[in-house]
Amino acid sequence: MRWALRRQFLYALTILIAVLLVLVGIYFSFFYHAPMCMDGVQNGDEAGIDCGGSCSTLCTAPLVSALWARAVPVAPGVYHAVALVRNPEVDAGAVSLPYRFTLYDANDILIAERGGTMYLGAGEQVALFEPNVVTGNRIPAHTFVEFKKATWQKMDREQSPIGVTEQHLDEQGLRVTATIQNLTALPVLSASVTALLYDANGNLVNASQTIVTNLLARASKDLVFTWPQPFTAPISRVDIVPRVH
Repeated sequence: MRWALRRQFLYALTILIAVLLVLVGIYFSFFYHAPMCMDGVQNGDEAGIDCGGSCSTLCTAPLVSALWARAVPVAPGVYHAVALVRNPEVDAGAVSLPYRFTLYDANDILIAERGGTMYLGAGEQVALFEPNVVTGNRIPAHTFVEFKKATWQKMDREQSPIGVTEQHLDEQGLRVTATIQNLTALPVLSASVTALLYDANGNLVNASQTIVTNLLARASKDLVFTWPQPFTAPISRVDIVPRVH
């Protein structure tokens, strides 16, 4: 009798375990969803919805700022809008960061604006250059740049693959020459190179930018920047800023 009860108990336990396994399988197959960074729900170790924790997206955007913004003359009624932009976040960047330049005259009246999107890498400090902004017969006295909402992703900080080996300023001839070099074993398909000219007080006097394409591995290239009009102040420093696109 005891053996018969024991056998019935084992049968019942086996059936119960089998039912539980089936129910668990059904739950995991149809109802359970593992935490993901693209499911529209705050779960797992996320600090917000699909952000923070192990997700690559940041919940809070870093405070990106322009160290300065200037409008420099190109021709009568035409200016380049230039800003030196700094990303304080050394572990994250934005692939598409919207920005907008606004130019005002001495009476704080808006005379021109121009916008676009930029890539801003982790910890990067970059020259943002918006060429040939037309202001007509009005002269910009104040220039501002603002940044809109963007998606910030964790990324490694990268060194520029392009170095500047030589540069020379011929202030009388309104001319800057520079030599850049691809420091890597891979070709650089496209890069911008910006020349920034400062006075003795560190204020931007003028700027220019050129695009370099197909710079071969370890190759060098000579560049020339020229200006049609005399500078408004003596040039004390020239920065050549290359950036791979």
